[in-house]
Amino acid sequence: MGRPAREQARGIEERRTEVARLLRLGYSVRDIAREVGCSKSTAHEDVEAVAAELAASRLHDTEQARAVLADKLALAERLVLRIISEAEAEDAPIALAATDRLIKLHERYAKLYGLDAATEVLVTQRLESELAAVVEALRGALDDAAFTKALAALGVSCAEGAGEPVEDGDAAG
Repeated sequence: MGRPAREQARGIEERRTEVARLLRLGYSVRDIAREVGCSKSTAHEDVEAVAAELAASRLHDTEQARAVLADKLALAERLVLRIISEAEAEDAPIALAATDRLIKLHERYAKLYGLDAATEVLVTQRLESELAAVVEALRGALDDAAFTKALAALGVSCAEGAGEPVEDGDAAG
């Protein structure tokens, strides 16, 4: 980039900085053009460029915040899963409380990634598979009586003979 091109780029950058300041003050495109000494179409292009930069900056900030929260949720999930897997049969209340926390964490994941829409069938399927994983972790950590008690506390029962969890409202009567 030669000297004139660098100076031109610097001039555009300075003009757009001024455009951003004038926008914050509520100036119209026509007023901005008059203040910075350019055509209305150039002022309009500058306003669009400033708006695009602001949107990109906000998107980047949002993505960074989402990544930090996702990392924290992942750490919490690992800790809760460790508690569930290390729970002894007599620790059913601890395993149950940890399972409740895990469900809450998954709800936060769903919100974080915009997956909490009630109409999304895939979300329901994903949550069902995650719940199945939690139930399997409980099944491995608890004896049959403690496992059945933990499921009952969650509002889930085992189908007769199948040993598979069934929502209480889904059981055939």
